[in-house]
Amino acid sequence: VGATAGQGSVARTTDQITLQPGVYKLQVRLVGNFANASASNTLFLKAIVNNNEYSLINAAINSNLTSVFYFDDYINITGASAQTVDFSISPV
Repeated sequence: VGATAGQGSVARTTDQITLQPGVYKLQVRLVGNFANASASNTLFLKAIVNNNEYSLINAAINSNLTSVFYFDDYINITGASAQTVDFSISPV
C-alpha cells in the first residue's frame, strides 16, 4: 500500500516488525523492473514507525531491465516500549 510523501501512512496490521528502543541500521533490497524504459520511471520506499511516516527514499531509473535497489536507513526507536516498523513501496 503506497501513500504520497507527506500525506501520512496507511495503518497496517500485517507484515510489520517490532523493534525495542534503540538505533537500527536497516537495509531493504528491492528487485524489480518497469514495463518500459522511461525517464519517468520512479519509485519510493517509505519507512513507517508506529503507523507514522518516518522517512522517504526516492529512486529513478531509465530502464525496463531488472534492477536491484538498496535502501539504507537508520531508525531511532525512542520511548520506553517497542514500536512497529513497516515499509511501503510504490511506483510514482
